[in-house]
Amino acid sequence: MTISRNIITALCLVSAFVSSLFFYGTASIWFAPSMIIIVVLAGVSLWWAESFPKSTTIYLILCWWGYLAITCVTASIPFNAILFFCIFSIVPLLFFTAIISKKPEERLKLNWHGLLIAVAILAVWAIVQFFILPDKYGPRIHHPLHNPNTLAGIFTLFLLPVIGEFFTSIKPKKRIVFLLLAMLFFAGVLVTNSRGAMLSGLIAFILLCLFIAREKGFFKSLIIIGASFLAVYFLTHLSDSVEKFHTFEQLSSVNVRMEIWTSTWQMIKDNPLWGTGLGSFYAFYPEYRSILDRSAGFWVHSDPLQFWVELGFLGVIIFYALLIAILWRSILAFKNTKYRIEILLPFFGLFACLLHTHITFHLYQPAILIPLALLLARWYWATEKAIGDGNISFKLNQNTQKIIAVLLVLGFSFWIVKAATGIYLVKNARMELESGNIEKFAKQISQADKVSPRSYIMPQLYMAEFHAAMLKQEKSINLIDELLTEAEKQNPKELAIKHARAKLYAMTGSVDKAEEIWSNNLVENPRHILSRMELAESLIENKKTEEALNVLQEGLYWPYAVDTREYYQRTLEVYAMLGQVEKYQELESKIKTFHLLQEQYLNKQREKKHSRIGIKPLLVR
Repeated sequence: MTISRNIITALCLVSAFVSSLFFYGTASIWFAPSMIIIVVLAGVSLWWAESFPKSTTIYLILCWWGYLAITCVTASIPFNAILFFCIFSIVPLLFFTAIISKKPEERLKLNWHGLLIAVAILAVWAIVQFFILPDKYGPRIHHPLHNPNTLAGIFTLFLLPVIGEFFTSIKPKKRIVFLLLAMLFFAGVLVTNSRGAMLSGLIAFILLCLFIAREKGFFKSLIIIGASFLAVYFLTHLSDSVEKFHTFEQLSSVNVRMEIWTSTWQMIKDNPLWGTGLGSFYAFYPEYRSILDRSAGFWVHSDPLQFWVELGFLGVIIFYALLIAILWRSILAFKNTKYRIEILLPFFGLFACLLHTHITFHLYQPAILIPLALLLARWYWATEKAIGDGNISFKLNQNTQKIIAVLLVLGFSFWIVKAATGIYLVKNARMELESGNIEKFAKQISQADKVSPRSYIMPQLYMAEFHAAMLKQEKSINLIDELLTEAEKQNPKELAIKHARAKLYAMTGSVDKAEEIWSNNLVENPRHILSRMELAESLIENKKTEEALNVLQEGLYWPYAVDTREYYQRTLEVYAMLGQVEKYQELESKIKTFHLLQEQYLNKQREKKHSRIGIKPLLVR
């Protein structure tokens, strides 16, 4: 009975992992299936649990989880904060699901094998993309994930433990299997061209070798693994896709990260103690952004730095305290040589991932957190056998414990289902609007407004813009104002709301107020192209053409992730209106090449969009 229950748990975990691969942001519904599966598994484990582990590491995990929950109360963008709190909860929920079960070792083993098979299939698919479908998915392979570094991070999490298994296994058949898996995962890392994953993996590999150098046949195994990896390296470099790596990455990602980190450090200096809330970095960053930063602007590309911005100084302290506790517990456990290998293998998988996360955003990705939680549980169980901290027996009434388990499942599931349903209905409503089905749009967006969490502002924003476009009666204007006010309460930093309010002012004749809002929007985010164009048009209508040109010119050299042809064309027209022929010709020659490159980029983005469920943000941030 226990074995069959563990098999079901493993299958559920694999399903959650597969679902998480398609999550790409706050407009994606794919966090919901993963989270509901994980919450149900946690609830079932708590239902039957008889004891709870005790150690400094456990207390710090609970402290970190509790602190994340507290920050949601004061978060500047409540919807994003709660969403990412749910995502971060994957680690403690899965960790305790394994640790408090009656036979943790069996469950951990089956879960590990299940995910190992899933990631091996994922690696095969990555290699197929690289060699057979590079024009569709390349040059840096990432599908089904949104970012190649995240895909590389998954492979690295499994690569180090698999290499360790190859070095330490005695049975020849097992060694062959682990060698093939190691080659597969190494190839997976190579085809993503993630230099951060390669570097962190290399450091972890060298340290692992130092710890297991005394194992029987180590040097023979080292030669075999080295020769195998060299063969994989040369095979992948026979593909034409490798040449595209260098073409694609002319601007070094290191330089881009340095620009982001410099700007982020300024954000931290201005507000070192208190965070802005989980998932809010994108809203505050544009004010500090460097014009040389070519990133999308959603991530710091360093999780500890992003924690500092969003969670404050205490968040960073708790995070590093947890990492130090893991390291110290490992050192203590190494003294028991019986379990040394069992501890080392998951430890170095975790080490590679956590090292890499200092230059990327792994810990915000469900697809990373699921295997990371499993490795953390494997590591903890191995150290528990070595150290023997023991457990705290539950003294709760059995019915009380079951009620808590049910409340845990219902509490998480209620919000998750409401959020996912709202996102899905908004996506459908927008499709209906684009198709010209006004009645269906109104129905869908109204349903989204009813079922969504109050903190989800997109239904109100769509309804406000819809009414602003369709009607101009006083009654409609009051309704728009109410909708925008309600949305602004939930997300005061959202420029889309402020932009919609400015359009409302312009529509009702309060042009000065509208221009003031658009000007403030551009101070907060110089890349908010809609505010820039609307402000320029308003100035032109009021015979302030030179001021309009200044507004347009100030935005010319910022990077944009949207089609800017209309914006550049309007700038050319204003140059012509003012008779500035030389500047007209100079800009025209520059944008011909730029538009060709941008069209290629946008076509690739459209292909990605069609392969995903969800919508992009309504307005440029």
